[in-house]
Amino acid sequence: MLANRLKNVKFLTYDQMVENLKKKNLSITDKKLAIELIKARGYYNLVNRYKNHVYNRDDHYPNHTHLTDLFLFQAMESDLQDILFQATINFEHRFK
Repeated sequence: MLANRLKNVKFLTYDQMVENLKKKNLSITDKKLAIELIKARGYYNLVNRYKNHVYNRDDHYPNHTHLTDLFLFQAMESDLQDILFQATINFEHRFK
């Protein structure tokens, strides 16, 4: 099953990824920054992870949605996870 899906996967360069995002109405003003964000965070974590929350019905981004918005959303979620984890550890230590 996985092998069949992988046969249909088209691997893209970072430039192609950025162009696809632009076609989906995502605002990208600095191509080098966009590529660095995709490299650092990964395409899935940065883009696909939140598409159900951000996309319009036609699988495009709302006007004025910027790639850095997705980055900040991901960073905020990561920070929240860290805070909750630390609170859980503190709670566990108090009740040991």
